[in-house]
Amino acid sequence: MVLGAGALLIAGVLVMTGCSAADLKDGGAAGEGTGKIVQLQSGQISGLAPYANNNSASNNAMLQIYEGLVARDLETNEVAPRLAESWELTDDVTWVFHLEEDVTFHDGTSLNADAVVYSLDQVESNPRASRKSMMEPIADVTALDDLTVQITTKEPYGPLLDLLSRPQMRIISPDADQNSDLNLHGVGTGPYEFVEWVQGDRLTLKAYGDYWRGRPVADEYIIRQVPDYNTALSMMQSGEADFVGGIPMQQAGRVESMQGVDLYESRGTGVRYLGMNMDREPMNNVEFRRAISMAIDRDAYIDHIGGLGQRTDSYAGTGTFGYDPSSDDRGVAYDPDGAREIIEDNGWVGESIELVASNAEDTVDMATVIQAALVDVGLDVDIQLYDGPTALERGRAGDHDMFIAGFASGGSSMLFDTLHSLSIDNGSNMARFSNSEFDAMIDTANATVDSEQRASILAEANLFAMEQMPWVVMRHDMSVVAMDEETSEMIRLGPTGDGHVRIVPADEAN
Repeated sequence: MVLGAGALLIAGVLVMTGCSAADLKDGGAAGEGTGKIVQLQSGQISGLAPYANNNSASNNAMLQIYEGLVARDLETNEVAPRLAESWELTDDVTWVFHLEEDVTFHDGTSLNADAVVYSLDQVESNPRASRKSMMEPIADVTALDDLTVQITTKEPYGPLLDLLSRPQMRIISPDADQNSDLNLHGVGTGPYEFVEWVQGDRLTLKAYGDYWRGRPVADEYIIRQVPDYNTALSMMQSGEADFVGGIPMQQAGRVESMQGVDLYESRGTGVRYLGMNMDREPMNNVEFRRAISMAIDRDAYIDHIGGLGQRTDSYAGTGTFGYDPSSDDRGVAYDPDGAREIIEDNGWVGESIELVASNAEDTVDMATVIQAALVDVGLDVDIQLYDGPTALERGRAGDHDMFIAGFASGGSSMLFDTLHSLSIDNGSNMARFSNSEFDAMIDTANATVDSEQRASILAEANLFAMEQMPWVVMRHDMSVVAMDEETSEMIRLGPTGDGHVRIVPADEAN
């Protein structure tokens, strides 16, 4: 399992217990599974209803329970069919999706167009909905017949397929949601169905025997929460673990020394950044933000983490739609003397700064590097650490001066999700950045169906946001994954290694 996608990034491990990876591969008749996969992760699961949760640990936990109309292809990272076998754009605002036949939810009810309408409605109307802004572009969702859904957008909306690939847009069982608490007992159409959730300890899933794409090779799938990365890697080293994803940059060398374990590195879609709360002084002053950017030596930080990160000034990363390589070096250069001069000239010496971050190991390390740099130019920085969901909650509420966060998406709506004014409170705009000119660029891009035109507009918007400096980009992620040689025959990783994974069907294991 590849971990770390989402707003606040985490790490995890898959462990084979009760049999070896080879036993899992060879055991059982064709089309039958055997054995157990146990994944360890440091992040806390907050719930199991897609519409109600917006953190990495929960999204990862729900990955095997639910599916959406579309999904990211494991080979190309492009949007591909999933519960919708096909679709067409009948005019600039009307999309018609044709559902797969004979798909059932884990409670035995059938997937149909009404279930899709219900699921997407919860994203906006449910009192616990975590990302209501996602439905803002959509005017109406209608069931045309039992297996046909029509989605009408308010205006031409190019990123609709990217939007539908998001975790919150996965399809749920209406019966289960209406008759039980889906946040405690998830029910979807995915390869694994819910068995038990002991909060703070483990989530137990079992293979869904009627899964429409083929029964997965492992009978059980368990996610266990562990206190830290060292515990997880110790299990890997002792032979208890077969797969580790989202490995902290500083631990890669330790993994390389393990016998029988391969280390995979690839460019991820995640960006890790220092954000500044534009609702507070002096963060709302562009000169102060310039001084912060000048104060931090990001090249030294990349060296500090062993080169396991992409050094770029661009907000959009290499895997993000609309990325333009010319933006890589368009940021502010490291100049601590210049930063001190700005801070002194504006009377900001000794300014108290509250820096909010999660208590994940690599995030704490990043916070410490940032704190030292800002103290060196005359600021007083207090780091406040929280578990992932709490840090995310404080970030979204604007309860901070600065914060460290991450966002992992290669989709075309990345800039909307993180910096558009509509994504304040109901999205991931934790900098509370609100700029009418930027919003207009993103709105124009979203209304452009032609992909080349949309990419050009987004590249321009990316440069504009960089000039406003609501963030200091610390790195774009390198995905670091350790995998036992046998395990690689059971798990399919996506090209970026940051959330794409599939447990192979038993009849494909050979």
